[in-house]
Amino acid sequence: MLLINILFIPIFVYRILFINLKRKKMATKSRATTQGNYICKVGFYDIRQKTTERKTKRGNKTETASSEFVIIHGRNLVKNGFNSKEKAVEAAKELLGEEFRKVYNLN
Repeated sequence: MLLINILFIPIFVYRILFINLKRKKMATKSRATTQGNYICKVGFYDIRQKTTERKTKRGNKTETASSEFVIIHGRNLVKNGFNSKEKAVEAAKELLGEEFRKVYNLN
């Protein structure tokens, strides 16, 4: 019984001192939160839609205030400020260039 108490005390002290004092991490945000919702892919570019919301006058409901389409490569923003998906797709095709349009069969 004494041996169990001697072994139990250092483990208990270790848990109090080190485990509880470790820094707790916050949850990581998803790509939909940081970059916008995925719409389509043009070559190696992603077209994403970022929306901003506002509260309505009636309660806690929200409505879409505005939306913006952006072109993203990996995690990097390439171009933003498009009002429609079609304009963003055309701009992404221009950014690809002639050679990559042939590779991806985009004419």
